[in-house]
Amino acid sequence: MQNNLLLKISFLNPAKNKILNNINLEFKQGSITALLGQNGAGKSSILKAIFSLIPGKYDSLVGSMNLSKLSEKERSKIISYNETNNLEKPQITSLEFLRFSEASDDELEEAMKIWECEHLKNRYVNTLSEGEFKRICLILGISQKAEWYLFDEPEQNLDPRGLQIFYDEIEKLNQVNKKSIILTSHDLRFACSISDTFIGLKDDQLSVLDKKESLESSGFLEDIFDTSFLYEQGQVVGPEFKRELRNV
Repeated sequence: MQNNLLLKISFLNPAKNKILNNINLEFKQGSITALLGQNGAGKSSILKAIFSLIPGKYDSLVGSMNLSKLSEKERSKIISYNETNNLEKPQITSLEFLRFSEASDDELEEAMKIWECEHLKNRYVNTLSEGEFKRICLILGISQKAEWYLFDEPEQNLDPRGLQIFYDEIEKLNQVNKKSIILTSHDLRFACSISDTFIGLKDDQLSVLDKKESLESSGFLEDIFDTSFLYEQGQVVGPEFKRELRNV
């Protein structure tokens, strides 16, 4: 039996002057889903609602389990929620920080080798750069033993090498370990490359595209972001910038 993740929002007030009403979202087990939308559309709030982190009237269900009825520890066995934008850096070593996952020290040290940051093992987290801290946080999220993995803007503060490692690790998590992933991102080239399902948020309305090959022909991104995009062999390259010449 497939345990899809179903989010039913009756009322959610995630931030000042922003309200999400009457939203039903279903995420397919085994998929990599990208939540896309302009700033303030509610992407991060939807991830928080899935993990029951913000007030509102909603139900987050995996199969027959209502996550809002579970403790945070119980939820963490089902969902790994990774958000680093507002996370404080504790005064503990990177390895001690990573031990908050259920992975063994051997597994964590192997992960640090994969992420090319084993030299940070004994460094205090509060001394790390933003990019170094991001790598450690992503190791923590991926090392958590769960069925669903949520990543809020995972590309933020990652250099190109770090982004490539994340791409490879997410593919392995999904294709080899058969885990389900939901992410938000403003790097559309990355998000559209790695994902197979797309959910767009605009003006409290949802649109869903589950055919990656239709990204260009459907105008999906253009409708969400009110801008034109460039494509290469069906893959999004980025926004199409148009310079308007004005007579001064």
